[in-house]
Amino acid sequence: MQPFQLQHILPYLKEGYRFKSIHQPSILVKQSGDHVMVSSLNYHAKLSLEDFQIMYEATLFVLDEEEESTIDLEKDSEFYRWKQ
Repeated sequence: MQPFQLQHILPYLKEGYRFKSIHQPSILVKQSGDHVMVSSLNYHAKLSLEDFQIMYEATLFVLDEEEESTIDLEKDSEFYRWKQ
């Protein structure tokens, strides 16, 4: 699969596509509204689009073609409600 730079995946994130970083540890990214959900084995974050672009500008991504996402938005919201 061909890797893509961050600026090339932004329009596709808005359309609902998911991407994985090619660097280890791998991260999974998916856009949800005005935020980007970032997930790896030990890290989950909901970032503004601007923060995502700043933090991952040098990262290369490939399209994630797996059926199931590792980002569960409902569980993520439930976790943050519980933490408050």
